[in-house]
Amino acid sequence: MQTPALFISIDGMTDQMGQSQVIPYLEVQSRQGRPITIDS
Repeated sequence: MQTPALFISIDGMTDQMGQSQVIPYLEVQSRQGRPITIDS
């Protein structure tokens, strides 16, 4: 099991940056088995 990741952002995941860069990156990490927690 990989080390869990906590992603903290003052921007929402539905804004332009979240949709275009953050969510795709976190999806790849999740598919590779890394537990992800998002606080935005």
